[in-house]
Amino acid sequence: MLGVNITDQTKSLATMIVQSVPACFRSRVTTSMNSSSFKLIWDTGASICITPSREDFVEYYKGSDVKEVKGLSEKAKVIGYGFVEWTVQGANGVFRTFKLKAYHLPSSNARLLSTNVLLTSYKGEQIHVTANHLELSGNCLDSSKPAIIVHNSPLTRLPTSVTYNKSQPLEVATSANNLCQSCLTVHSSNQNLSESEKELLKWHYKLGHLSFSKIQHLMRTGVLSHTEATRHLHTAAAKIKSPPKCAACMFAKQTVRSAPGITSHVVKDRAGVLRAGNLHPGAEVSVDHFISSLKGRLFKGYDKGGEDTRLIGGCIFVDHSSSYIHVEFQSSLSSHDTLRAKLAYERMCRDSGVVIQTYMSDNGKSFTSKEFSEHLSEYYQTSKFAGVGAHHHNAQAERAIRTIMSIARAMMIHAGIHWPDVAKASLWPMAVSHACFLWNHVPSPATGLSPSDLFTKTRWSQRKFHDLHVWGCPLYVLDKSLQDGKKIPKWKPRSHRAIYVGVSPAHA
Repeated sequence: MLGVNITDQTKSLATMIVQSVPACFRSRVTTSMNSSSFKLIWDTGASICITPSREDFVEYYKGSDVKEVKGLSEKAKVIGYGFVEWTVQGANGVFRTFKLKAYHLPSSNARLLSTNVLLTSYKGEQIHVTANHLELSGNCLDSSKPAIIVHNSPLTRLPTSVTYNKSQPLEVATSANNLCQSCLTVHSSNQNLSESEKELLKWHYKLGHLSFSKIQHLMRTGVLSHTEATRHLHTAAAKIKSPPKCAACMFAKQTVRSAPGITSHVVKDRAGVLRAGNLHPGAEVSVDHFISSLKGRLFKGYDKGGEDTRLIGGCIFVDHSSSYIHVEFQSSLSSHDTLRAKLAYERMCRDSGVVIQTYMSDNGKSFTSKEFSEHLSEYYQTSKFAGVGAHHHNAQAERAIRTIMSIARAMMIHAGIHWPDVAKASLWPMAVSHACFLWNHVPSPATGLSPSDLFTKTRWSQRKFHDLHVWGCPLYVLDKSLQDGKKIPKWKPRSHRAIYVGVSPAHA
């Protein structure tokens, strides 16, 4: 993987731990050291409330008239009873505290809230159970008793809520609801989304904010799951018809709508006409330049050096047969740098046994130059040019630029939302490179094959998706001395923090 160093190893270990968390999470991390949350199952068939923790009780008495609870294991012995105060967070973001009589069963592996006990203790309320959630009506005459919505857990298929006990102040739990909403979207404390929706969003973030349909196709194949529990979770996520909104995508992928009254029709029988006849990789490749007004940092070094060495754009190559996309970054768009980009692309193609025959480009100076034409003749390659003012003739490259830049922009905005102190716009070359990697290796739902599979004639192992991380997330790199089997001082940090910027093409 590629990592960019962002911290000095001389900083204290405590400072590194705190700063490794985005700013909007830090308040939650410091409070969670002295407090905890747990899952509470709302059981409509139970006659008593059960907890395995002695700390849940605000009033406790040893012994009980109930000696053994049926329906659990044989060792489910009751050793005490009393009253608990559970602060429940519903799926609608509402917090309520319930004081209920409960029994202490240390051997129980879950906390159960009996809805019968709840309705007996709180008169005038009703519970409505549906196939997906449970709803407590609340008391319309008392604003301190609002309605609560509890979604079913995809693993147990029972209504389950995030709950805090009396030892944790309510304001600590409430503060989690006031944090940056984008950071809490997939957090366990967010009850607005089901576990399957959170899992879908997690893979959406990890796979570069690609379309949900592609991610759901991968989930249906089972390659993204590694346990039976996650397999069931992915099965449920693949059936979601209205995926949740992604904040980064809303910022990065919006476009202008057509003016009212203007209608456009897609001529389906012309789809793929520009690729017609290209039956094997290398038969025809579209090429074009893209430009960035913000100069990007180099992949090597420590972001030092003159402005003239920084990247201002690049050359994008799109194979017509496989839709494989390759990008070579340039510090200038001259014919010499473009020619070097062409040579680097062809070296990459030769590693896969692909020989380029024809290039399709626009009428840019770099592609019509004498040096470029002579190089094509030397290798017996031909070139095609789009008509004057007809950029749609080179639509493969134009559309690839839009697709890759959209993915890279969404990943960078997502990193900026979660880690604004570190995420820099100058890292755009790494984002573009990682976007190409994801595009080339995520299979198409129509064929089950990825552009890389078609281009290299070799199946890329899809289990490697588990090795990916969310672009821009923090990662910790082991000290080089320890990697080499050497020792370092006992109290020295054993790793340094970096930011994940993609998969390294030069390492195993």
